[in-house]
Amino acid sequence: MQLPFGLSAYSRANGRLPPVRLVNLYHEQAPTSTTGAVLLPRPGLQLEYDLGAPIRGLRRDDGVFNGDLFAVAGNKLFRGEDLVGLIEDDTFPVEWAYTVDGLWIASGGIVYQYDGTTLTPTAFPDSAPVISICDIDNFLFAVRQDTGTVYFRVPGDTTWNALDFFSAEREPDPAIAVRALADALYVFGTSSIEAFAITGDVDQPAVRIEGLAISRGCKDRDSISKLDNTLFFTGEDNIDYRIDGVPQRISDHGIEERIEASDAVHAFSYSLSGHTFRIIRLDDETLGYDVATGQWHQLDWPVASGIYDGKRTYVSAGSAIHTLRDRPDDNGATFERIFTAVAATETVGACDAIEVTLSPGTSPIGSEPAILQMRWSDDQSRTWSDWKEAQTGFGGQYRKRVRYRRLGMIDAPGRVFEFRMSDPVEIRFSGVEMNPAGGGRSRG
Repeated sequence: MQLPFGLSAYSRANGRLPPVRLVNLYHEQAPTSTTGAVLLPRPGLQLEYDLGAPIRGLRRDDGVFNGDLFAVAGNKLFRGEDLVGLIEDDTFPVEWAYTVDGLWIASGGIVYQYDGTTLTPTAFPDSAPVISICDIDNFLFAVRQDTGTVYFRVPGDTTWNALDFFSAEREPDPAIAVRALADALYVFGTSSIEAFAITGDVDQPAVRIEGLAISRGCKDRDSISKLDNTLFFTGEDNIDYRIDGVPQRISDHGIEERIEASDAVHAFSYSLSGHTFRIIRLDDETLGYDVATGQWHQLDWPVASGIYDGKRTYVSAGSAIHTLRDRPDDNGATFERIFTAVAATETVGACDAIEVTLSPGTSPIGSEPAILQMRWSDDQSRTWSDWKEAQTGFGGQYRKRVRYRRLGMIDAPGRVFEFRMSDPVEIRFSGVEMNPAGGGRSRG
């Protein structure tokens, strides 16, 4: 009997439902798999360099300053590994924009301009703090903190003009972010979102799009990410959304429960082999949403932020910058891949064997076989058996069957199986079967 195995991470404390774990793995449809699906591991981390202070943001664009990678670490702006200058450190993620007038960084309420040589703080009207910036068509837009006012600078401006602004005022809530999408500008408030069309007029570069006011707020400025030709964000109601005309819910109740328990939500995105992932970092965990499948998974890694430049994903972990690579470890450190399978039943029956379909024989030639561990729970994940181990085959042992035998009896409501592997080998999981045919036989 083929068992449903964890295609999406799910947990629900309210109701004490047994969790479905999917850690450092993601789901992909596979027509050559007997179950029609496989679980594949997340990419590993490869260290590029260390900047000596917590990284608060990364930015890289083709055609912008030779395609160099920019980073803010603590109170310092770096171009590659070279120090550019000092900025205000408020410990929060910075915001970036780029126009023909240079690279712009918002940090600690101040907007800085880098022209390729000099980093300069700009004088904002009334010395007011800025909470968010973005660019579109070489116009720079900045949200004045605790207001619904958005200021703009046209290309070639050398100062902020106190009269160059417009307001998002359908609702009295303050704006916390501004983002560009195609030819529109979205102003996110704590309880509403307004969209503006870009006109190109230097006197009125943005006009409100009638009929596109959204009665939905944003929980955290840093929860907004752009991917799959749209914007994603976490609402003030702790639901994760994608904007498709109006916000469309992409989270389930279990994900929303986890978001609700977190004060902060920081997001970024990356692409891998046709999958586009939205990554949200909560206070105590990191979750990934796969746009291709609509499924969620959990990531056990130290990554705090990241950018995908169309070719490579750069991520930050503490003071270090890494790239995501096709490798089964993080700079030589192993990480666990965990998934769940469930055998539901209303009757009493024997569990003679469990067979896991995977890619065996991938251990390096001459090394010991990788180990897959399994444990089970008969009381909906409240208590667990000891871990049992099974070898996944020596290098080249591609017909190895991975089985666990003599597992006792199962009765209602069933049994939850949890599997984990930490050995640094290339692996995929294609299915879990209970009492497979020929369960007493093995082969090399």
